[in-house]
Amino acid sequence: MSAERYAELVAAAARERGLSVEVWSERRDEGVLLTLWNKRITLELTLTEDDGATTIERAALRWPLAAAWMRHRSPSDLYMRVLYPKGIKLKDDGTFAVLVLVTMAWFSAPLVTSTLLLAYAGFFFGAVFGHRTSLLAGELLKLLGSANGQALVRLPSNTEREDARAIDDPLKAAARVSVAAHASSESGKIVGALRHDDAEVLAPISGRPCVYYELYVFESKRRWHGWDEWERVGALRQREPFFIEDDSGRVRVNPTGAKISTLADAECTDLWDELPALLRAMIEDSGVYSESALRDRRLDPTRFRLRIEEGALEEGERVAVIGHAIDEPDPDAVLELGGYRSQAAERRCLVHADRAPLLISDNPACLDDQAHA
Repeated sequence: MSAERYAELVAAAARERGLSVEVWSERRDEGVLLTLWNKRITLELTLTEDDGATTIERAALRWPLAAAWMRHRSPSDLYMRVLYPKGIKLKDDGTFAVLVLVTMAWFSAPLVTSTLLLAYAGFFFGAVFGHRTSLLAGELLKLLGSANGQALVRLPSNTEREDARAIDDPLKAAARVSVAAHASSESGKIVGALRHDDAEVLAPISGRPCVYYELYVFESKRRWHGWDEWERVGALRQREPFFIEDDSGRVRVNPTGAKISTLADAECTDLWDELPALLRAMIEDSGVYSESALRDRRLDPTRFRLRIEEGALEEGERVAVIGHAIDEPDPDAVLELGGYRSQAAERRCLVHADRAPLLISDNPACLDDQAHA
């Protein structure tokens, strides 16, 4: 999703929720600046685009009136305006503590003492509300992650980023070779269309045929005005062998032990009791959650919310693969008879090995178009 499209969806979501904010975007060198503004508050986001996904890199929450007021007044000046309403000013070359002591010595009347206490209380509550403002900024970012309940942008955890980069970065750096060229050398990555072998599975959420799927399970930690704060708590995966095919031939891939990176492009968000029965059974069988475990945690299954994101490797999808190559018997080939013994045909297969990990990704950035024959 492009940053401009994201801005359009955010604006539409704001209108539908009745929020009186102006939304506009501006493309800059460091990314796209998305601004939400009204008379009381301004939220500025810096968005970057990578491989078709939009990510919030930086955010700033500003209160225009408060910011303008505080920018031109030091704490001492604020006290001076409280204590000297007629505009008497002192040169601000002392510390804040000295000013307080002088003020307390100069004014001893109870009324002035009460004014000082109110001033202190004002700064105290200002700090408290400033902290609440920073919390509000975080909640607004979570709100901007969805529109009408549909995911637009999700801020991945550091662990998720590291996991994906550990797979995608070596694939991006590797030179692309054809299947035929890879037969004589293990160096380079193969990019081609995915074809299933004997078995294929159905992705649980989307129902699409695939050879691999992964489900990431997120738990709703709390809700704020109808919006959830999610925490990743588990994952489910299933994989089957498949072939990678290009113009020069095809090679079999045994994904046992492989590290696989997929783009999550399907999701399901629901209460535990309202999840599809098959999906709920899968989650229970995996040990991520069970109804008895929820009750042990004193969580109500009728109010407990889960979000499941799905990524899959589908039939015909272009993927990038790098790994250790071996020769294995080809059960589909016809035996070649010659002399006094039969020679079984073999085929090339990519497998996982400690010295050559098997890496697989459908990230478009890994699909270099320039192949070396």
